[in-house]
Amino acid sequence: MIKNYLSILFAFIFMMHLVPVKAQSIPELLYYKFDGGGATVPNMASAPPVGTGTATILGGITQGGSGKCGGALIGSGISATTDYLNTGWATSLTGTSWTISFWSSNITPSATLFYIFGDVNAGGFRCFTNGVAGANNWILRGGLSDVLISGGATVAPHMNTFVYDMALGNIKAYLDGVLVNTVAQAGPTINGAGPFKVMGYSK
Repeated sequence: MIKNYLSILFAFIFMMHLVPVKAQSIPELLYYKFDGGGATVPNMASAPPVGTGTATILGGITQGGSGKCGGALIGSGISATTDYLNTGWATSLTGTSWTISFWSSNITPSATLFYIFGDVNAGGFRCFTNGVAGANNWILRGGLSDVLISGGATVAPHMNTFVYDMALGNIKAYLDGVLVNTVAQAGPTINGAGPFKVMGYSK
């Protein structure tokens, strides 16, 4: 069974580099803090795609508690086909550089795949722990060569970041701001009809 992970996701940020620009002018596409209540989460990004102004929490996932930015998205451990954050975004990552960053904690080893994000309709683009990723690791795959962040999915909190540089043709992975992996990429093709899910993915 595919499940969302059992713990907490803090401050999910998704940015695209449309042209070579200074860091302060990189547009954010998805930016969630999970510091509110209820079943909706505002997208605080500087350049949100159409239809992504408010994400919807489905199933047993909740927001609140205490996290990196004052709140957290808390997993239910139920099927990721029913319990996830629907961003409303039709994933589109081809022909540009991009960055995905998320804070996670309270992740324990399991025989179950726990998904942090994904879009089955975008070439199976997803990030998860356990399974082929191995315990305590996050793996990014689907439409690109696999990229691993070893030690990022643990009980201890970690900031996990993937940076695709189109000019250099690679994805760099960072754990708590330290470069831990670099994987060459031959122009990843990641486009889909959506939805891009946080804490979910379905086959």
